[in-house]
Amino acid sequence: MAEARPPRLSRVQLLVRLKDMNDELEGKPEQRPQDAHEKISLGGLIVKAGMRGTAKAVLLGGLLELARRLEDPRERERLRMIGDEAFAKTEGKAGSP
Repeated sequence: MAEARPPRLSRVQLLVRLKDMNDELEGKPEQRPQDAHEKISLGGLIVKAGMRGTAKAVLLGGLLELARRLEDPRERERLRMIGDEAFAKTEGKAGSP
């Protein structure tokens, strides 16, 4: 029996969500340093995943697809475990957080 998939959000719906999140931070100077730090940290994840040279459109497409998949709690947990394992492998290495 096929598993029920969560409803698929359109790319437009996902982009609207991202824009809304960005709009929340605009006009709040006290949050700009925190926002900049968060963006740098998120960029570091792209590097950690070995995707530094990947085209921006490919990264965005992958993230939009990931956002859709994360609506499934089992998929979210499966991916969290993969990420936890990747962080654990890099702990203790020079230059890792």
